[in-house]
Amino acid sequence: MTETAPHVGKTVELVALNKHFGAVAAVDGVDIAIAAGEFCTLLGPSGSGKTTLLKIIAGYEEASSGAIRIGGRDVADIPVARRNIGMVFQNYALFPHMSVAENVAFPLEMRGVPAAERARKVETVLDLIGLPGLGGRLPRQLSGGQQQRVAVARALVFDPDILLMDEPLGALDKNLRSTMQAEIRALHRRIGVTVVYVTHDQEEAMNMSDRVVVMNHGRVEQSGPPAALYDRPANAFVARFLGDCTLLALEPDTQAGGFRPVLGGAVVVPFSPGWQPGAPRMVAGIRPERLRIVAAGEGIPARVTDVAFTGPDYRVDLEAGGTALIARVPNLGAPPARVGTAVGVDFGPGDLFLVPAVS
Repeated sequence: MTETAPHVGKTVELVALNKHFGAVAAVDGVDIAIAAGEFCTLLGPSGSGKTTLLKIIAGYEEASSGAIRIGGRDVADIPVARRNIGMVFQNYALFPHMSVAENVAFPLEMRGVPAAERARKVETVLDLIGLPGLGGRLPRQLSGGQQQRVAVARALVFDPDILLMDEPLGALDKNLRSTMQAEIRALHRRIGVTVVYVTHDQEEAMNMSDRVVVMNHGRVEQSGPPAALYDRPANAFVARFLGDCTLLALEPDTQAGGFRPVLGGAVVVPFSPGWQPGAPRMVAGIRPERLRIVAAGEGIPARVTDVAFTGPDYRVDLEAGGTALIARVPNLGAPPARVGTAVGVDFGPGDLFLVPAVS
């Protein structure tokens, strides 16, 4: 694969951005600052506003209010063709009657780039994405993964400042999707373009991103590095959307000046960050991999209600004093427990996160 000199994409700033379709606020007061060269993923359920936001950045939709700045420049009145943005769609949007090389060259042709330079750039970018020598094929002669690479090549061939990707891997099977995630991430590291990526797949967002922006009902619920959002979610929506978790009630701890989670009818695990009178009511969350299954008679009494094999681990559903819990236990060759058996569960203060009781 030919080495290319990395270039740094431009910053993207969305300031107090709103988009209304009649009475519906598809984008509601969004503020996001994306650094130059950052891989930023917009993550959320269907209808959360992430694709609408991407279309506003690209120029396919006009914001109702607010500002869009690329490289510090307001682009609200700049047409799509002049924003120097590459776009990759879920359905690839390749021209079926054109060869791979013609598809990739199309944006250059529209920009009036001379034929000799077009040919050179096409050859370079096909080499970059791992498809050298396939320029003469038609899209139907390629696999799904190869077609996706061609779509990426077409979006990169004119050296965009920003690469927008709208659920580009949604049509691929799981194994190919994992391969393409790694390839896109490696390509991003090599060329340094700013990427704004849309997905509803939590695992995909966590694997690929420098920053994840979690959206819901047109609003940003939380933005930050994937690990920070997973370990320290801002609210119950983010906690639950990013993965399995159990939320536990809290009881004031007057002696310590804080509070403790309640599980199985008992107050357990002192946890005291200083809950002050009048402060918002909080609940404690715990992820399945932080919950430890121990022998019956140890920890908090619990009963196994289900065991599911996932390959790398087992998902174990438990019940403790009326509270449903989920644990994930590494696959060490045998199930960690049988359905219906009595066990204990254990965790420590460092295994918990706090979120407002109402999200």
